[in-house]
Amino acid sequence: SPPALRRASPVRDTLLAGRVKETLPPEADGLLRRLEDNLPSGAVFQLVRGAGHRFAFRRLSAGIAAMAGVSAGDALSDADRLFQRVDEDDRPRLLEAFAASAEAQSDVDVELRLTGPAGEVRWAEVRARPRRTPDGVSWDGFLTDTTDRKRAELLLAAENRLSALLAESPPMDALWAPLVGVVADALGWEAGECWRLDPSAGALKRVHAWCRPKPPLERFVADSAAWAFPAGDGLPGLAWQGGEPVWMPDLAGEPFFRRKELARDAGLGCGVGVPVRAAGLGCVAVVALFSRPPGQDFPAMRAFMRGLGRTLSRYLDHQRAEAHLRAAKDAAERANRAKDLFL
Repeated sequence: SPPALRRASPVRDTLLAGRVKETLPPEADGLLRRLEDNLPSGAVFQLVRGAGHRFAFRRLSAGIAAMAGVSAGDALSDADRLFQRVDEDDRPRLLEAFAASAEAQSDVDVELRLTGPAGEVRWAEVRARPRRTPDGVSWDGFLTDTTDRKRAELLLAAENRLSALLAESPPMDALWAPLVGVVADALGWEAGECWRLDPSAGALKRVHAWCRPKPPLERFVADSAAWAFPAGDGLPGLAWQGGEPVWMPDLAGEPFFRRKELARDAGLGCGVGVPVRAAGLGCVAVVALFSRPPGQDFPAMRAFMRGLGRTLSRYLDHQRAEAHLRAAKDAAERANRAKDLFL
């Protein structure tokens, strides 16, 4: 539970027992509401499920607006306005948790994604305790904004999985296939691509792609296979031309994103192109990654993508240097064998 609620345990216990109105006079209830509305990074709620398993909020503090972009008043008048802000993949899990809680009279403890005020992904932990009422079931609980912690966990997981992949020292040609899937999956993103420079065509052509097993994403991957991007064209071409990660945090409104319809049909909202450079050659490949929600370009994610480009570039240079050493060693051994035969 949040620190503020842990310190105010009598208030928390009263909320979870569902006895606020029965135990507090009106002036104290008003004070409690002001305390609830001033909670940092969280919101207190009372949710009821009545006839027809319809949900309604009886109490909801103002902090919900900063988390989900819905005012407490709007959600109190229509609970669906808040439930619709829950990520479409997480919504069934949340409803199942409340159904199981109602059946077993057990606590709800779920972590999920919300669509924030600017359309960005925000993470929240929902904790609530049920009690039976004459009309159905009521829950008293709170939501805690866990976005900063969850982002840090996802970035750390991506760094660890990338490090483990590179520790296997695969040759560069064998690295692209697992690379985009490892990074995109660890970050919780939907799709990834690798575009490599074809010098004869003067354009980037796709050599590998990964997506989550969903038909709209699979169509996006299949329909993108034949595309090619010269320098400065589309997301891969802009990353190639600029030599730095290129962010398109809102694909729908991005004038330079050429696969807009494909991305819209796949439900993709944000993309980034990360160039991979080789010493003496410049950009030789671009890793493109896509997420469903827009606005994923927060500072820590931007830093991660810059680091990804630098790490892959160093790895490529190391692989090329080792290949040159092997070639030189093989040439020397052939020369020695030829000399022995001559003598």
